[in-house]
Amino acid sequence: MFGFPGAVGRNGLGGASGASTLMGLFGNPADGLFIDLTDNSLIVKDSSTAANNYAGTALSKLTFTRASTATRFNASGLIESVASDVARIDYNPSPLALRGLLIEGARTNLLTYSEDLSNAAWTKSGASTGSPVSAKGVSLSLLVEDSATSTHQAQQGVSFTSGSTYSVSVLAKAKERSRFALTLGASAFSGFAIGDFDLVAQTATSTGGTAAACSITSIGDGVFRCVVTATATATAAANVFMQLSNGSTTYTGNGTSGMYFGAVQAELGAIPSSYIPTTSATVTRAAEVCKIATTLFPATATGPYTIFAKGIMPPTNASDSTRVPVALSIGSSPQVRYFAKIASGNIAGTNVVSSVTDASTGNVVVAPFNPVKMAARFDLNNCNTAINGTLGTTDTACAYPSAPTQLNIGNFNDGSASHWHGWIQQIAVIPVALTDAQLQAVTA
Repeated sequence: MFGFPGAVGRNGLGGASGASTLMGLFGNPADGLFIDLTDNSLIVKDSSTAANNYAGTALSKLTFTRASTATRFNASGLIESVASDVARIDYNPSPLALRGLLIEGARTNLLTYSEDLSNAAWTKSGASTGSPVSAKGVSLSLLVEDSATSTHQAQQGVSFTSGSTYSVSVLAKAKERSRFALTLGASAFSGFAIGDFDLVAQTATSTGGTAAACSITSIGDGVFRCVVTATATATAAANVFMQLSNGSTTYTGNGTSGMYFGAVQAELGAIPSSYIPTTSATVTRAAEVCKIATTLFPATATGPYTIFAKGIMPPTNASDSTRVPVALSIGSSPQVRYFAKIASGNIAGTNVVSSVTDASTGNVVVAPFNPVKMAARFDLNNCNTAINGTLGTTDTACAYPSAPTQLNIGNFNDGSASHWHGWIQQIAVIPVALTDAQLQAVTA
């Protein structure tokens, strides 16, 4: 099932659609596949197989699976749950804007009672909980300091594995206090991994003994998603702390001041993913797979092909793995044409023949959460890629992989690895080798 909760625009059944506009960008070619995932429109033009010609809803042609619920930001900028096997058309909550189809891999929230710091699963020290508030579609617990000279915190234990990278995140909203530390315990992170957050200044600083990547992002209504990403230095159980701060996390409290916290998440991964709510047990969000068989559009030959994708970049971390927005493949790794974001944030068009990378062109850095347009030419001894109008260097020694059997959207090959963890808006595949100038023009 491929549902689109809250998608906007026309559906391609009549009048203008995103897919028809995309097709026009390529000069209305005789053959090609054109998908706009922001308005659920799809056009197939196939001059050799008339039965494939199609103009209508994407959901009628694409296969989408996810064996669990998931969350997204809806058109009101609120976090909401989406049913199993329903695709997520996601919005930027602040400023409110449509981002596109969100595709993520499997992740587990290792913390329980993610919206209830009053539960005994959270140990309070130098603090207690007050009345919660609802914000951005979730419940935020009030953590109130006592009058002792100490740390004022809530904590919960998690089992960490040495050498593995974890992302810990929380939604925070100021009350009397507007600073806090999100801290990962020293038993698994040498000298602690600490993110120091100031919601007024909107700053995030790593201050612990273990280096951490820290970020703070406004999601509107005075709520911020605060993230700490760090690599465990030991295999051990360690606490995740939210510690109130007045510039220091050890101070004499006044017995009344506090902050709001909720949607607390600890997950294995070098970048944070969408929120996974928990109560009495940890919860896993299943991996998402989205694809269309090449028998439904003109892509059954070995080549040439031009592949285009437009979307929004995922978060980036130096220790992150390869992330793939679109791949034209045989359903497994030996033969594939795809775009890839590597750890440094570079985007490249990649051609793989018999499990060997035959060409990798483009290599342009695009910052996290920024718009990106990608177009790659996969032709015999003539591969190149343009990213946001910047052209790579032509590879003149590249072969054709086997004829593709499917187009994977937001993941690599069979959907089991290298999920994009970002947003996809448009995709085009045409059985023509665009020139360098044309690659630049469609991505400018």
